[in-house]
Amino acid sequence: MDIDSLSSHSSDITLVIDPPPGAGSSQPVWRKGEPMQLLSLAQSEGEGERVTVCPEARDYFLRSVGNRPVAVAVVCGLYRTGKSYLLNLLSNNTPSGEEDGDTAIDGDQQEHAAFTVGSTVNACTSGIWMWASSSGGSDNGPVYILLDCEGSGNVEHDRDHDSILFALGTLLSGYFIYNSKGVIDEGAIQTLSVVTSLAQHIQSAQHQEGPDGSPSVVATAPHFLWVLRDFVLALEDQNGRPISAQEYLEIALSDKSSVAAYRSQESRDCREKLCNLFTHRDCIALVTPVIDEEKLQALDTVPYHQLREEFRDQIELMKRKVFRDCAPKTINGVPVTGVTFARLLDQYVHSINSKEVPRVGSVWQALQAQEGERVVGECSDEYRAVVRNRVEPLLPVSEVDLIAELKALRQEVYAKFKRESLGERKIISQYREQLKDLMDDLDNKVTERNEVMGRESCVRLLKRLWQPIVERLDAYDDTEGYSLDDGISEFTRDLSELRESYQKEARGPTAVVMETYSKWITPKQEQGLVKLTRRQQEAAAQRAVMMERERAMEEERQRAERELEERRAREQQEMEVNSSFSKAFAHRSVQKYRIERTEKMRLDVKELADNIDGIDTPSLVEEEETDESQRRMTDDIQAEITELRTALDDRDREGQREEADFLFNGSSSCLL
Repeated sequence: MDIDSLSSHSSDITLVIDPPPGAGSSQPVWRKGEPMQLLSLAQSEGEGERVTVCPEARDYFLRSVGNRPVAVAVVCGLYRTGKSYLLNLLSNNTPSGEEDGDTAIDGDQQEHAAFTVGSTVNACTSGIWMWASSSGGSDNGPVYILLDCEGSGNVEHDRDHDSILFALGTLLSGYFIYNSKGVIDEGAIQTLSVVTSLAQHIQSAQHQEGPDGSPSVVATAPHFLWVLRDFVLALEDQNGRPISAQEYLEIALSDKSSVAAYRSQESRDCREKLCNLFTHRDCIALVTPVIDEEKLQALDTVPYHQLREEFRDQIELMKRKVFRDCAPKTINGVPVTGVTFARLLDQYVHSINSKEVPRVGSVWQALQAQEGERVVGECSDEYRAVVRNRVEPLLPVSEVDLIAELKALRQEVYAKFKRESLGERKIISQYREQLKDLMDDLDNKVTERNEVMGRESCVRLLKRLWQPIVERLDAYDDTEGYSLDDGISEFTRDLSELRESYQKEARGPTAVVMETYSKWITPKQEQGLVKLTRRQQEAAAQRAVMMERERAMEEERQRAERELEERRAREQQEMEVNSSFSKAFAHRSVQKYRIERTEKMRLDVKELADNIDGIDTPSLVEEEETDESQRRMTDDIQAEITELRTALDDRDREGQREEADFLFNGSSSCLL
């Protein structure tokens, strides 16, 4: 990036001073391990020098720091001026100066790895390295980040290289420590020209408006601490009065000093821009840590307690200053968290690699939009997945249960949105409204699905409960179906039991449950009543027909009985009228029959006798002649005659019986 080109860009950034001193934590606990590289710079063919965010550092901010606020202090300055050693001093003891069992120097050796300290003229730090605290006094406290920036002025790099590092250090930090050796002279001021060039784009006006008339983005300006290393002069003003290091800094930057008139315009502009950029300034002067030059060449191996007491006191003072004023960085009042820091870092690096001036305003707005869309997308996807896995398997349910379940899920999603969203309250509210709209749409779909499934479930339930009733309706047997006499009452009782069972077992929205019941059961109920009524009417009609038939049959029976009685009466009358005639007729008939029978029998006997008389009787002479055989013949004939006479008597008796039968039969026929 060309530093001279910075003046051609307008600014959309406003800086304000940090919260009052004491807002930050006073006792960070430093994590164990080794420092990690945050940014690296390397030449890219055809594109010049490009900045790369190290994945390990990005993951640390995203995962380990997460939504905890970060308080960042960066140390910049000329290379080979002891910046890394200064950071080791900051991270090896608590800000109060009391030794900590895990983080302090034990008097002989550092207990954990530190920033690399070199003892040659070659630079030992490349890019920007970081060291982080593991806590800030509480789980929700800030995480302190110390950044070791590659020194400027290295002959192996050009001015653009230094400007990139200074720009990133200024944009990322809440506490900017400038490390230099000796006094504040014109050369030191000129060394800061790279930083002051950024002042053209980072204004201190707190009420500046953006291009569209809206308030500009307000970023927290970093505190500025000028550390004067190996300072051996007495701090006095021109009158010999002792002054503090901060007063010394203000005199050096002031245009009212006795030497101000001899400064060049460039020098005066540099001082003015520096004052405008860092409104909260401080200075501390450090003596040489050790007198022995051999130890001075290997300071990283010198135990802390062997350092000069005056130097240790000054270091403890510096720690108190740094960790008192190093509050979490804010943009428009929004604390920068680990996630925000990682996203801002990506945006700043993108701007620098694109040869653009990294403006906080544009970067912040783009970051808010990017993160807002990301968080809304993730939250809506998570809500959709949770609804699919936890809510839909429960459907259908009542609207009360559904609303309660969805409300609980929303609270979880809103909590996630609150944790992961970043930006101003107004912007967050806008994206929260977008998330709400997405969840409302999903809720509407789930509600519709719940109604559909509830309706289907209720219909299935009604069919199952209705089946026994329809079987009784279709049955014509009183033992299996509804009785003809009390069928409607039985049907009504079954419907009442069906309704009770339905109310207990039905699932779904109340309105759907009742509507489905009404629409489905009403026509069935009407059909059942019509069927039972028709059946009763048909039964009544059949009973009426049978009763009419029975009545007609009874009338016919009575008529027949009357006719029979009348006939019997007539017959009795006829029998009485014809009785005498019948007797006379019967007597005459019997007499006639008897006479005829007797005459016939007489004739038969006479004929038999004639036949007997016609038989020739042999003479005595002949009898004598014939001897015994003829006597036997005679006996046989005599026996035959006797037999004929007996038969005649039998026939006579038979005739008497036939006469009696005739008389009886004749009398009966007359009666009939």
